[in-house]
Amino acid sequence: MTTIANTDAAVARLALSASQLAVLDALCNASLASTGNTTPFAAIRASDLPVRSALVRILANCIPAAKLSLLKIALSMLATRVGAFAFTGIRLAPVTDFTQLELERAVRGFAESPLSDLRLIAKAVKDVTLLVAFGQKLDGNALWDPIGFEGELKEKPSIEDLSGVWKPSFLDIAELAETQNSKTVKLTADVVVVGSGAGGGVVAAELATAGFKVIVLEKGKYCPPEELTHNELQSLEAFYENQGVFQSDNGSILILAGATFGGGTFVNWSASLRPPMQVRREWSSQHNLPAFESQAFSDSIDAVCDRFGVLPEAAIPHNVPNQIILNGSKKLGFPAEEIPQNTKGLPHKCGFCGLGCPYAEKQGTHVTYLRDAQEHGAQFIQMCYVDKVTHENSRVTGVEATVGNTKLVISCRTVVSSCGSLNTPSLLTRSGLRNKHIGKNLRLHPVSFIRGVFPDRQINPDVGPILTTLCSVVANRNGSGYGARIEIPSVLPGVYSVVNSYTSGADMKRKMLQYSNSCTMIILARDNDSQARVWQDSDGKLRTDFSLGKFDETSLVEGMIAGAKIMLAEGAREIDTSQVGLEPLKLSDAEMEDALTCSKTLNFFKRIREVGMHKKLVGSAHQMGSARMSSSAQRGVVDPDGQTWEVNGLYVADASLFPTASGVNPMITTLSVAHFVAQCIKKNHKLSNL
Repeated sequence: MTTIANTDAAVARLALSASQLAVLDALCNASLASTGNTTPFAAIRASDLPVRSALVRILANCIPAAKLSLLKIALSMLATRVGAFAFTGIRLAPVTDFTQLELERAVRGFAESPLSDLRLIAKAVKDVTLLVAFGQKLDGNALWDPIGFEGELKEKPSIEDLSGVWKPSFLDIAELAETQNSKTVKLTADVVVVGSGAGGGVVAAELATAGFKVIVLEKGKYCPPEELTHNELQSLEAFYENQGVFQSDNGSILILAGATFGGGTFVNWSASLRPPMQVRREWSSQHNLPAFESQAFSDSIDAVCDRFGVLPEAAIPHNVPNQIILNGSKKLGFPAEEIPQNTKGLPHKCGFCGLGCPYAEKQGTHVTYLRDAQEHGAQFIQMCYVDKVTHENSRVTGVEATVGNTKLVISCRTVVSSCGSLNTPSLLTRSGLRNKHIGKNLRLHPVSFIRGVFPDRQINPDVGPILTTLCSVVANRNGSGYGARIEIPSVLPGVYSVVNSYTSGADMKRKMLQYSNSCTMIILARDNDSQARVWQDSDGKLRTDFSLGKFDETSLVEGMIAGAKIMLAEGAREIDTSQVGLEPLKLSDAEMEDALTCSKTLNFFKRIREVGMHKKLVGSAHQMGSARMSSSAQRGVVDPDGQTWEVNGLYVADASLFPTASGVNPMITTLSVAHFVAQCIKKNHKLSNL
């Protein structure tokens, strides 16, 4: 797994001056400040930790070159008297001479700045500082012990008997290159599948089982359960796109996407919601894709739920936060429901599944469909970057890829892009496709966060199953099928620190000390009027634009108010949102008697609406729609069978072909669409024709 390694190379590549690094140090200390010497927790600050090295490495490796140039200019200006005053309005002095209070004021101002580069600095500094501090076990555990986090599995010990755990085998391309005495390895296949997640795993298994010779190419690396560290910082770097640090160019959304063997199914939270019938009807009628209402698609849904161990009759255990959703919603008359899990009916209570399931119980593609594929002859190649799909006369001829220092050329007649909504558009573009919709129509399920504090109740958000309930009270605003759902996220200390709003270093430590007594909820909006796109720049970096629409902003706001009501109904005494500039709600004993309707609470709800989400960072763990299925080339990228309009034999089978956002956690929808596309490939490309 990736670790915080020597950063000399990263520093050299970024080439920050001493004054620029000093500015970063000062801003990091604003995020994690010393609040006295009474305890080690109070005394520790960012400069006591390896924050600078991690921040420089992440900036160098994860931020596009064009943005880095602007960031360096901003850092240089902040190191001067005039520049610091121009950017902060505080006083004529370099940021490094600011007092702690002035630094905190500057960071708050950056977070709300109209300049996206200042917002990016503020977000990167805060997030990396807190992830380094709380997302890994440090010597002496000075930061974990006080917040009540042990960092250990609590459901049961780590798996010891690995005899029943299937492990994939991979082609050794370096060895093949030596055998072939060439720097280029040449292979043949019937079908090449690019990506091993919810889309690629299903397609590989379906086609291999049908007799096709399948090769699966995965840019990530397989990690067996015994090698999982449960370390947030390392796991984000190892298993997520762009090492877990992927923001839109304007700094308005932070995107998490799986990038490992098994894709998102390796790191997701087991939520297994079928595509809503209202969404299927919308795709059928408004997008002229009747297959989504067909029995064939229903059969695909049933098939993937069965293989993924989704048992609707299975009893689902809930941790405290999920029980709060159920109980609070019931008291308020809000609709709430349990979420089926892909755990074969086992009472799975792992709070670490967002970092990979340590028990190999979560039924991702890495233990189900990819196993089926390999047992029927499919071959796997990991750490493989696909340069392009080759084609002649609008017909696929193969793929060209790179594995380490070796070129890989595979001849085939069918290629399936299942590398996700962020990477499929780039692969299509690199392969010469020019459909105007490629990379457009990106849907992200933007989320906001709300936190409730229960001082006299142990919430322990790291214990128990992660996401087992939802409340849909604002999910269908105006009968449109669009709105937001209220859910529980994975909340280990690193992520908890990142999603908390920033006021000051001292306030951040106060919130961290509330960790074991806090319930965090996400408000997940089904994109309606938000706009987003994804592309790959000339340096090979993924880039995104995102603009939150007014309807979706209102969905997030009303969802936060509903979430606050649920937690107040369950006894929360303090409510805080991810909005910048909003003071938390804190209720006295007397006000708790009328927590939902007292004047302080009603004014808090009013302020949530007034502050809104304008220029405030939201998050995303779902990406959809960037190569959407359509009834014509004028409306989308692929046809109703999942085949691109431009190249025969080139298919897409992942969430990028969704016509719209799914509105629910998209794993089952992605699996189902991939299963459906696989049946179309079998129909369109008989073995005898390959």
